[in-house]
Amino acid sequence: MRELSQEALDRHEREFQVSGNLKKIRRLYIDVSTIIFQEGDSTQHAPRDLMDHYLAEIRRMSSDGGSSSSFSGPDGRLSLMRVVSDLFVAGGETTSTALNWAVLCAAENPAVQERVRGELDRVTGGGARMPCLGDR
Repeated sequence: MRELSQEALDRHEREFQVSGNLKKIRRLYIDVSTIIFQEGDSTQHAPRDLMDHYLAEIRRMSSDGGSSSSFSGPDGRLSLMRVVSDLFVAGGETTSTALNWAVLCAAENPAVQERVRGELDRVTGGGARMPCLGDR
């Protein structure tokens, strides 16, 4: 899979003159795809999620000779990576939208602002330190 992703991404880089942060994203994309396919290969007898089932269907279609299927061969793996990308983008957009609404609602409601400030002060010792994930 690494070769397929690398080839497709190299072609994309040439066509769209990708540079800077996009190259870092490209590297992450290749690393994530490698992990997905390695992990999927190790769980083929007990699928756990969408990706495992998708990989099982790719294997089934490839072994059955279903060459016209979008699950078949390299196209199947590329399709799976597109689905994974869509899920990441959708999750990021949902989180961003929820945070935007939360800030807007807090800006419109001084009582909420006071409660949030009080909790932050209580948890961080009156602002003596920055909040962290361990504060949950």
